[in-house]
Amino acid sequence: MVKFPRAVIASFSVKFASIPLALILSVALARILGVVEYGRYAYVMSIVGILSIFAKLGIPALIRREVAVYLATQKWSFLRGLLRWANGCVIVSSIVIVSVACCAIKLSPVIITQGTYETLLWGLLLLPIMALSEVREGAIIGLHRAGLGQSPELIIRPLSFLAIVAFFYVVFPGSITQSVVAMKVQVMASTLAFFFGVLLLRFYLPVDVRCASSKYSFHKWSRSSASFLLIGSIFVVNTQVDILMLGVFGSIEDVGVYRVIVNGASFIIFARTAMDAVFGPHYARQYAIKQFEGIQHLMNVSVFVTSVFALCVAGGFIFFGDKILAGIFGAQFSRGAPALAIICFCQFLCVLVGSVQSILNMTNHESDTLKAIIIALIVNVFLNACFIPVWGIEGAAAATGISTIMYNFFLAFSVYRRLGVYAWCFRRS
Repeated sequence: MVKFPRAVIASFSVKFASIPLALILSVALARILGVVEYGRYAYVMSIVGILSIFAKLGIPALIRREVAVYLATQKWSFLRGLLRWANGCVIVSSIVIVSVACCAIKLSPVIITQGTYETLLWGLLLLPIMALSEVREGAIIGLHRAGLGQSPELIIRPLSFLAIVAFFYVVFPGSITQSVVAMKVQVMASTLAFFFGVLLLRFYLPVDVRCASSKYSFHKWSRSSASFLLIGSIFVVNTQVDILMLGVFGSIEDVGVYRVIVNGASFIIFARTAMDAVFGPHYARQYAIKQFEGIQHLMNVSVFVTSVFALCVAGGFIFFGDKILAGIFGAQFSRGAPALAIICFCQFLCVLVGSVQSILNMTNHESDTLKAIIIALIVNVFLNACFIPVWGIEGAAAATGISTIMYNFFLAFSVYRRLGVYAWCFRRS
């Protein structure tokens, strides 16, 4: 079993290392491609990202949980069957989505401009690679190797991309000036990262799994993956509602400022995301062996670590938000400081509640998460419609913050009702 401090440090290290890599990659592409071609590349990547949600069918989240459970209970046959079933489902769904997308593009060429057409075709090749990569990542994380599980996508893929771009830029100057070429490089880098992940999974997968005969639990897996698919889909919609409604009731300038502050405020939950990757499989393991005290202990440790991190980040943004926004993005963005303070305060309260969503999803109670996120979406839409016309970006921040707090407190109540675990800061086991 991987010790918690080492596993947490590994997960944090991978997450932190991915930030400058992503920034360098974005800057390099923007400078090499130019505004138009980079915009076309980003547009296609957004389309592929949305389609990948449906290609994955919610299976990666299921894999994280079930791999940890089967590992704890040594049900090697079901673990082997789960991996085969997951790969098969994702391959079939990816083929169907790519086929439908190609037909839609062919029949309705007006939807996609000629310059974007070829880039999108190459982008669609990423779908099965991205979906299968997340299945593989979920399996490795379920084996309690969170840092290694995330490294192919967060480290190997961007490094491979930068290496390939640098090679062509030096050896064949001017060859990477179009979005379609950048997309081809993305396919190459993603493929390299995928096979690297496959090697990691083969190395860390218990030998007993490879020797076992496959057993399946189709009904249970399908039902849970459907719930995770709905949760993921609604979550994506919920995170974009405020921006979309701000574009309707506000101005384009408001949208630009608000997008920056939302991205900045998301750093507050950075630590919790890294901790969930480590603790998530352990929540599933403790639940499988009915050790609810272990879940409470993990919750306390997680909340303590993430609260300290979130307090430092939120405090900096709340008290120095205007200077940070003006210094990094320009003086015109400093007016977003009040909205940034609102979002930071709400996000900090959510961190204090704890990783309630991860606990429910990892203990077979994802239906509670689904109910909560549907309610949160309805509240979010209603409050944004009421607040934005009156208070602008501050109204959007308040509406999203209130709905997010309601969502987390609803989940906290569900965690206590289902497991008897207090999802509060510094609660003793």
